[in-house]
This record gives sequence, structure tokens and C-alpha cells, in this order.
Amino acid sequence: HAMMDKMQDRGPDDAGTYFAGSLALGFRRLAIIDILGGHQPLSDESEKFWLVLNGEIYNYPALRQELITKGHHFKTQTDAEVVLHLYQDYGLDFLQNLEGMFAFALWDAQSKLLILGRDRLGIKPLYYFKDDKRVCFASSLSSLFCHPDIPKSLDPFALYDFLSLRY
Repeated sequence: HAMMDKMQDRGPDDAGTYFAGSLALGFRRLAIIDILGGHQPLSDESEKFWLVLNGEIYNYPALRQELITKGHHFKTQTDAEVVLHLYQDYGLDFLQNLEGMFAFALWDAQSKLLILGRDRLGIKPLYYFKDDKRVCFASSLSSLFCHPDIPKSLDPFALYDFLSLRY
């Protein structure tokens, strides 16, 4: 909750959480598309797949229509729900269909797989920390650093790469 509270100014319209064992997804929302129905974390109808998405999928209307013709049913008008249904149809290849600026976390409860992704240019940021015990992620560094187990020290190798390669 501390991580979510750190992003309250970026997402003042709604907040949501999903917990499953040691997994926790949290979301702060700035409502733009489907203002009333776009609550996240969002699940498919079976609740096997859960998603938090920051950003916008530009081609979601065409993707949504294609998925409807394949028999998918939607409970919202959001672009985020399209991502869930694409994953159901295409597995990890669903990313090839997305055009936009976005960062997301998709939890596949059936396969126990967490997928973190972002747009190709990184317009919407996705920061993460991984060690032998956990993976933590957020769309802002200040939010990520709210987690008590995230080290606040500088990685000299990463600094060298950043200064040498400029990314």
C-alpha cells in the first residue's frame, strides 16, 4: 500500500489490489478510457489471468472487434481488457499485436507466470528489482523504493553502463 500511496498524485481516480499467495498487484488509476468500468487489477472471466496496465493501447478498438468475432466477451470498455484476451489467444506472442505506450504486469495464475512488459521505446516506465527471493516492480522509482527490501545503494556496473551507453 505504501508503494501505491507514493503514486496517488499520478492516479487519483481509483485504486485496487489483488493478492494471491505471495503475489500482490496494486494499481493507481487516472481514468481516461471507460471512466466508470476500468477498475484494476482486472481479471478475465475465469479469474485465471490478472492485469495492471499503465498507459494506452492505441489499436485496442480494432483488436477488441477482432476478439469479439472470435467469441470473446468483454465486461469493460477498457484497452486493458483487450490485453487479457490477447494473452488468452496468443500466449506470449500477444505483445506483437500491441501498439501504444504502456507498461504492464500480467499474472497467469494457471501457469504461475508473471509477465512484465512495456512498449518498445519505454515511454511508460517499468522499474523492477529481482533477487533470489522476490521480484518487485513499479512504474516509478520512488514507488519501488518504498518497499522495505529494496536496496537503496548504487550499482557501479549499472552506472558505468549508463554513462558509457547513455541508457
